[in-house]
Amino acid sequence: MNVQSGFIVSITGLCCDYGNGRGIFDCDLQAGSLAGAGEVLAVLGPNGAGKTTLLKLILDQQVRTAGEISVSVSAKERGYLPNADYLFESLSGRENLAYLSHLKAGDSRAWEFLIGSDWDLLNRLDLVDRMDIPVNRLSSGENRKIQLIASLVGPAVGVLPRLVIWDEPHNNLDIVSNLHLGDVIKKLKAAGSLVIITSHILQALEGLLDRAVFLRHGRVVDSFSSPFEDDLTSLFLRNCLD
Repeated sequence: MNVQSGFIVSITGLCCDYGNGRGIFDCDLQAGSLAGAGEVLAVLGPNGAGKTTLLKLILDQQVRTAGEISVSVSAKERGYLPNADYLFESLSGRENLAYLSHLKAGDSRAWEFLIGSDWDLLNRLDLVDRMDIPVNRLSSGENRKIQLIASLVGPAVGVLPRLVIWDEPHNNLDIVSNLHLGDVIKKLKAAGSLVIITSHILQALEGLLDRAVFLRHGRVVDSFSSPFEDDLTSLFLRNCLD
């Protein structure tokens, strides 16, 4: 059902009740223009606030108990980075990306435009000499970088996802990689993608967001649009402490 026309993601009265006061409750949210303008939305909050649950609900990986949700792009037009490792450990990074690209786009080379001169992600993420090593011999940060690249494979060769959802993408990344990740977010927005991101590294999000939604105990307690009235850390402390 299209809850709200014109948006990539539209949510009304969404609930996912785990019991004992945990889950998502009475969430309303619209994000991403179907007209093609890109947007960067952060879902922020303390541990246990419901951020990952909300992302999984958007991706139809979690069953709602009430409310309505509509995502107006196909599964192949969505890119997802979970807050967990999922690569095949015995395969190299290159082999993982080829396999995942085949599943997503029907072409094992669909990921390779991301290492061309425009995106240059192997150089930017310092993976040039690491792609032919089995994943189980890579660091957690290198594993994370390969998953980030995989999340940017769209439905066809050279096509980005219209909806990119990243759950804690900054985890395990070094400072330089986090800076380059900011550049990737800007390029996704310029290409018309909706980027929904969670992170506890708020400094890495400064200057990148169009909107920030704050969750506490599974409920949206406030939302802000750019330009924000304060830095993200101050807004977090104001909205997310009991």
